Amino acid sequence: FGGIQPDQLGAMPPAAMRGLEPRQLGALPPTAMGAMSPQQMREMPPEAMRGIKPDQVTVLPPEVFEALQPNQAAALPVRAVRALEAGQVGALSPAAMGELSGRQLGAIKPSAMEGVTPAQIKQIAPSDIDAIEPAQVAALQPETVGGLTRRQLAEVSPAQARQMTSEQAAELSDAQVAALPNRAEEIVGALPEPTPPAAPEPGKPLPPGDPGITPEEGSPIGLGKEPKPQAAPEPPTPEPPTPKPQAAPEPPTPEPHTPLPPGDPGVDPIEEIERAPSYNAAAEQPAELSDAEEMALDSFSEQNEEETVVTTTNPLAEAVTEAMDANLIQGEDIEEEYDAAALEQLAEDAEEGEDETEAEDDFQVDDEVEDTSDDFIG
Repeated sequence: FGGIQPDQLGAMPPAAMRGLEPRQLGALPPTAMGAMSPQQMREMPPEAMRGIKPDQVTVLPPEVFEALQPNQAAALPVRAVRALEAGQVGALSPAAMGELSGRQLGAIKPSAMEGVTPAQIKQIAPSDIDAIEPAQVAALQPETVGGLTRRQLAEVSPAQARQMTSEQAAELSDAQVAALPNRAEEIVGALPEPTPPAAPEPGKPLPPGDPGITPEEGSPIGLGKEPKPQAAPEPPTPEPPTPKPQAAPEPPTPEPHTPLPPGDPGVDPIEEIERAPSYNAAAEQPAELSDAEEMALDSFSEQNEEETVVTTTNPLAEAVTEAMDANLIQGEDIEEEYDAAALEQLAEDAEEGEDETEAEDDFQVDDEVEDTSDDFIG
């Protein structure tokens, strides 16, 4: 077993550990012992634990001691217990701690006693409390002292009570303090109140400058010369962001020769008609009448001429009117002045005079017809 390698020991099945004897376990090299698993330690015979050596204990990880059975812990030699560290002691199960004897408990280093938990200390037999050295008591955590039972406290000696600190005593209830022996109770009761932790002192302000810069060699900084304080630089005034100029949107280019929809308010209808080629052509050329239009115009002119002649050449009516106007002006009655024969003669005379101006009247009627036809065509 003296030449076994760590990988060889780690490869051994846990059941193989059951056949180990104390001398075989003690012969394992410490380097190989460090490769032992918790499962292998659990299968170790309690009698074989008597052969374990201090240098083997120091290389075992805390999880191996967590797997330690109570009867295995009870079989540990005192010399091996003295090699335990705080982490290894704290990894023991409360049941394993309860199996330690007074001699084993007294062999634990004061520094290793810091690892004892309240659950572990409750499992120590009251008869073994007096085996704990005063220096070990002083190393216990305050909450661990607060975990002592009244039966355990009843076994505390005055020497142990003198090693208690104010912080440890503050964890004891009034019932626990009353369980202490008379002399121990007086000692613990006389302990002052624990001093509250002092507030941390404010750190010294660093001189101006970057605290992360290390002075270079040859620099007066760090050679006993105080650097001149420098005024803190003023923070730069942030300039308002300059808006980026945006290009004006280009107007959409209308497609060429695209007619506007009817009724577009943006287009003057008169201008649109005048711009039309058909309109310009009609304005430049005089209107020409067809043969049917000319015949209709001649027929209309002849009819208009006849109506004008009938309307304007009524000699009897004109004679009567002239006679009536003359007699009315003189205040005479026309029926008394003229008889029927005279009126007929007057009408014939007026008709003869009308024949002389008939040609001239016809010429004027023709002019009126031509004017009327022009207006009609336009």
